[in-house]
This record gives sequence, structure tokens and C-alpha cells, in this order.
Amino acid sequence: MKRLISSAISLIILATLVLSLGSCMRDRVKSIDIKLTNEKYAYAVNKNDKELLSTVNTVLDRIKKDGTLNEIVEKYFSGNEDEYLKVSAGVESLTKKQLVVVTHIPFSPFEFAKYESGKGKQFSGIDIEIASLVAKEMGAELVIKEKPLGELLNEVAAGNADIAMAGLTVTSDREKLVSFSDTYYEASQTIIVRADDTTFDDCKTRADVEKVLSSMGSSVKVGCQKNSTSALYVKGDKSLGFAGYAITPVEYASAVHAAQALISEKVDLVIVDQCAGALIVKDINE
Repeated sequence: MKRLISSAISLIILATLVLSLGSCMRDRVKSIDIKLTNEKYAYAVNKNDKELLSTVNTVLDRIKKDGTLNEIVEKYFSGNEDEYLKVSAGVESLTKKQLVVVTHIPFSPFEFAKYESGKGKQFSGIDIEIASLVAKEMGAELVIKEKPLGELLNEVAAGNADIAMAGLTVTSDREKLVSFSDTYYEASQTIIVRADDTTFDDCKTRADVEKVLSSMGSSVKVGCQKNSTSALYVKGDKSLGFAGYAITPVEYASAVHAAQALISEKVDLVIVDQCAGALIVKDINE
């Protein structure tokens, strides 16, 4: 009898462990795979620097035509770190020919960084790799500076950096401050919610999602990256044709921080660039 009881207890413990493990393996968040916007990404240069603008456009035109751009994009969506270009920030110098890039980290797969033993902080991403091609075209050393997203265009306009590369959406308001290169990527905003949230499950189109968002009041909190297109989408922006919503935007330094707030239930949903959001969802659920 004791053996039977012992065996029964063991089975109960085992079943509990299996259920617990299964719970841990469940997805924590999910993406609503419906595009809410149509945006174009480009690089920002000083309005007076027509030579750099021409060089950037020359490089973009070449890598579009020969397939290099598609290869770069696919590389950073693959998640194979062995294939990534990794570069150090470098140091600004008045005596060297340099391309000084200002960006905001992290915004995978466009720009992100990782510390490596013996090398320090290494920068990678779609924009970083294209920046290296532009620098090579110029015969210049690549230097990378980090700043908050909202300061990037001002850095370029003030002459503190040559070019801003950070998955920047072209808008008429931004074009008053800087010149934009040819576009190199078409992007859109999308929604991330907790895995058990069924709010948008019946939505099939952009109009369906917008109807749900429009029905929400200020008590609903939405996480978004500060000074990003996602924040403009929530608050409204005439230059982009965004009407805005009554929901309350809660802005974070990055989309990653916004997603962390979603997990801890500080916000009800997150609006984020679709490709960045896909990687965030993948990382959280792994």
C-alpha cells in the first residue's frame, strides 16, 4: 500500500511539473498581423550637405539594383549572428575623414549593439551595414554616436553629425529640418498584446482594428517609443494623416521597454514598427 501511495504521489508531482513547464512554455505576447500604416524609411542629412546626400543616394541605388539591399535585410531578419557585420563606435577626429552617424539603440533589426569580450560595444543592423557601405564609398572612417530618438535630426541640422540612421519615417515636418535620402524600406505600425488578450481576434482589416481602437477610452494605456511614428499614430499627426485616438499613450525610451511594460501589465497594448515588433515578440516568447 505504501508503495502505491508513494507511486501516486510521484505521479502527481510529475504531472504538476509537466503542467508547470507547459505553462512556462506558453507564449507571453502576440502580434496582431495587420498593417496600420504605410511608411517609408530614409536617412537624414544636413540641408547644406548636398555632396553627402548624393553619395548616399548613389549607394542606395546601387545596392537596390544589384540585390545587396535585399541580402542585408534578409541577413538581419535571419537571426544568425555569425553573419552580422559588427563595428565599434570609433572616435571623432578633426584630422581624419569620417562619416559620423547618429542613431538610437536598440531598434532591431535596423540598429542594435552587443558587448563582446575584448572588443567592447559592437554595433550591427541594417542601417549600420549600409552606413559602412556609404563610408567605404567616401573613403572615410565610420563613427557611430548614440542619442535619444528625438534628438537625432537636431544633431544633423546643427552639424554635430553627418547623417541620422535609425529607421526614420519621412514626414513633411521632418523635411523642414533636414534633407532625406531616397527611401530604402517600406514599413508599417502594428499592435502587440498579451497572448491571452482577445480584443483584436476578430479583426481582419486595418479598418477593423481602427474601429476597435476608436471605441477605447483614455483608461486604455498603449505603450510606444518616445518621438517615434508609433507615438504619433496614437496621438495624431497631420503631416502623416494620423487622426489619433482617445487612448492614453505611455512613451518609453525604446519599443523593447514598451513591450516589457506590456508583460508587467503597466500598459494594455503596444504599437510598434512591424518588423521590430516581430523580433520583440520572438525574443519574448523564446
